[in-house]
Amino acid sequence: PSSTSQAGSATSIATPGTLSVSTGDSIIVFLTAAQDQTAAFAASDGTNSYTLRQSVYDGSALSAGILVAENVTAGTYAVTGSWSGSRTSNAIFAVGVSGLKPSSYQTGATARQPTPGTGTDGITTGDMTPTEQPACVIGLIISFATLTAPTEGTGFTSVATGWQYGTGSDLA
Repeated sequence: PSSTSQAGSATSIATPGTLSVSTGDSIIVFLTAAQDQTAAFAASDGTNSYTLRQSVYDGSALSAGILVAENVTAGTYAVTGSWSGSRTSNAIFAVGVSGLKPSSYQTGATARQPTPGTGTDGITTGDMTPTEQPACVIGLIISFATLTAPTEGTGFTSVATGWQYGTGSDLA
């Protein structure tokens, strides 16, 4: 995966590194925009087409979007995410995934915990049931309340942490 974040009011952000993918793979991009509940998300790499699969506002200060390019052309790509208007902080996380059936993506489930404790907050298994195999479940956790990197949930393997959003602390 390749990820970065930035403070300020930019309208786009690019992955700092590239993703190497094979023909037929997918590229999944998570974008965030702080301080706007109406952010319109887009992603591009100059070759593949990205479809917005889900957009959500957390009810407080953060909008997030998930975009997917399916059945991509083999190559090495840097992905640029963009938003409508200006934001106070932005982030991008892009990952290449292989072995999934094209056009089998389901919309995800989201949860927000405005006053988290030290325990676990999340989505229950009843919120999302994969209907095809092989299945891949990707989770994104962002913690603004504690200014620390959250721990991945049971059954997940962390593939990246480090989005800082200008705070100096890992938040995702």
